[in-house]
Formats: sequence, C-alpha cells, structure tokens
Amino acid sequence: MYASGLSTSDPAMFYQHLSTLAFRPWFRPRSVRAFQRAFLQGYGRPEWVGDPLFALCRLRFKLSRMDAESGRKWPQFSVAQPVLPASVAPGAARDRRTRVGRGMTDPLEVIRAVEGAGAIRGLKIVSAVPRPASTVWRAVGEVAGRPRRLIVKRMDRLRPEDEAAAGAEERVRKEFETLRWLRRELAGCPGLGVPEPVACLPEERILVLVEEEGDTLQQLVLRDGGRDPGRAERACREAGRWLVAFQEAGSGGGAPLDLDGLLAYNEWRLGRLLERGTIVGSLAEEVRRHSRALASRVAGARQVLVHGDYGPSNILFRDGALVVLDFAMVERGPAVQDLTYCHEHLERFLRRAPGRGRPRRGRIRRLQRALLEGYAPGLGPADPLFRLGQLRHHLNYLVNLHEPVRGARRLAQRAEIWLGVRGLRRWLEGRGVSPVTARG
Repeated sequence: MYASGLSTSDPAMFYQHLSTLAFRPWFRPRSVRAFQRAFLQGYGRPEWVGDPLFALCRLRFKLSRMDAESGRKWPQFSVAQPVLPASVAPGAARDRRTRVGRGMTDPLEVIRAVEGAGAIRGLKIVSAVPRPASTVWRAVGEVAGRPRRLIVKRMDRLRPEDEAAAGAEERVRKEFETLRWLRRELAGCPGLGVPEPVACLPEERILVLVEEEGDTLQQLVLRDGGRDPGRAERACREAGRWLVAFQEAGSGGGAPLDLDGLLAYNEWRLGRLLERGTIVGSLAEEVRRHSRALASRVAGARQVLVHGDYGPSNILFRDGALVVLDFAMVERGPAVQDLTYCHEHLERFLRRAPGRGRPRRGRIRRLQRALLEGYAPGLGPADPLFRLGQLRHHLNYLVNLHEPVRGARRLAQRAEIWLGVRGLRRWLEGRGVSPVTARG
C-alpha cells in the first residue's frame, strides 16, 4: 500500500518487525539488536536509535499489532492521498495464487441464496471469518421452526485452469453427504460426533451446518488446560477413540494399502524440495532409502477412511463430548495417516516462541501418549507405518514453508526451514521421536 507520510514510517515498521524475532526460540535478544543496528546503518541513519520521532513511529506500529485482533484502527500520520500510477493501482497486480470468482462476499447475497433453498428462514449473519480456501459466516436462523446457531461456509473457486483439480462444487456435495452418513454411523457411539448438516448449495459452493460449541484441542493445549489440567489429555484420548469409530464406520471394502503410491507421493514432495534448494541430493537419497526400508517392514496393511485434516484446530471438546469438523478432504489411505497428522501437530506446539503459549515438552508427550492410547494401546513412533506417516507430513510441512513472505517474517521463515531440515536429518539418524523437534 502506497501513501505519503513521515520518512521514519517504513524504517520504523521494519525495525519493529525485527524486534518480534526475539520471541523466537532460535534468536537471542542480543542477535536481534545487532540486526536492528545493521539495518539502520544500511539505511544511513544509525542515529535514529535515540530519535523521539522514530520511537513514536515504533510505538504506533507496536500498538497497531496489539490491537489487530480487536479490529481497532489507529489513525494514519498522513491525510494526503497520492495519485497512484496504473502499475501499482489497487487490483493492477495480484498474486498468482489469488483465488478468483469468490462472488458472494456480500452477506445479503449469501442470505438470499441460502433462504432460497427453503431449509432456513430468518437467516441473519453475525460475523465473518476469512479462511485460506473459504469464507465462514456465523449466523442465526430458523431450522424446522426452531431457532439455531449456524455456520455458513462457502468454498472459494480456484482459477479456471485449477478448477478441474479443485472440484469445489463436488467437495461441498461430498462433505454434506459424508456428514449425513456419519451422523447415522456414530449415533451408537456416545460422546463422539460431527456437526449436523442443514443445507447444501453445490452450485454456489455453500454448506450450512449447526454450530457446535466447545473448545478446540488447540485452545486446550495452548492455555495449559485452564482450571482443569487433565482436560486436554481427556480430549486427546477421545480423539483417538473417534478415529477408531470413524475408520470402523468406513471399513467396508478396504483395498490393500498401496505402498508404491506412498513412496511415489514422498518422491513427488522430495522433487519439489530439491527444485527449491531446500534439501541437497544426499539427504533426498537418505530419505528414499529410509522410506523403502520402512515400506518393506509393512505387511498386510489395508486402506481405511481418512479425514485428511485431523488437526487440533478441527477437534472440539466440551463436557466430555468430542466433535470433529471439516470433512472436505475425506479419502481412503493408511490407517495411521490422521493419527500421525494430529501427533505431529501436537509436536509442533513445541516450536512456538517462549511466552507465547508454548507448552512444556513433558505435557506434549503426555498428550501424545493419550492420543495413541485412545487409538491403539501399544502403538508408537517405532511402528514402520507410523514413521512413514511422520515422514509424509514433515515433507509436506517443509514444502508449505515456502509461502512468499516479506520483511522480518522472511528471516523467521528461513530459520524455520533450516530447523526443519536439521530435524529431518537427525530423525533419520534415530535421534528423536519426531522430525519436528529431533535434536542431537
């Protein structure tokens, strides 16, 4: 965004962004201060360290960051609006990954479309939450004559050339039918459930669900259980039980597990990492040898129903009952794919910055043990199929770390990539239970 303002505005923003690196576990405060001094020297204004106007600009950006979640807007220093050249005018240049054809971003259009389907009356939008691939609205309305709190989710359409692969309309329809089927299958499993589907509009890529109450597993982990420290452990144990019930519900006709397909998927991810220079050829070959060795020890495995996004943010827990969200990626795959996905996401909490909600290592280990006990007592990271799942998720994690970022975030991203590659190498050497935090 271009605008006229004080000469210290942009340098102060970058300087303040650099200060956030001090909250990262791999940066020392002394190193961050050295980065800041080097930046001002390169800008040609080393004397700005003690300048009051520079300090005022830094304070403004710090307060803006603190109030970002509350939606409070701080006043701009400039009141002039320059005339922008066509090359930088809004909408002139867009990221290649930007989704197009979003269409119904206006809540009134969403209300008309949903009420036109006839299943809901008196729909009122309460709030909106943008997501990477969809927009979610919290709403209230009458369903079968009863007032209900609802979730209205609209998936974004990708670019036309990606539409065949994305299949947004088909994903909406599949998620709606999966939820209806699971509501029937899990009816005999007390304390385990899924959201109630209300309406589906595939042409508009809209899905309406009854809103479920509760805390996500991520919230339980980050606030250390609140007044009930054992609540997160019970949630993890129930998450393991839910996976068992989910896989048993879809166990009919499970084909033998395609191990060659698993190895081909890892090879595809390795190719992406090699193209970007994230890993070197020797490490890629070591990953291939390890994958083949693990696959040779897997025998008799069959495909099961896989959630596809079984992370702590999609698991709700309240009063001993567990509800799982987001079934847009359901498919068939290895039995431990969802289990290792949740296990590795719990491990990733240990990479959070100190003082920013990072739990203790011993607590994460207890949560992981509870998750495995709920699924299959005796199963652990030594299982070859489990290790294959860990490797798959870590390769995906390294690929996804290459999202384009700017400024100080770029430094943090490069440090994250370096730590991820180092963890992978040490995990292959047998020096850790997970490639996320393996250390020597």
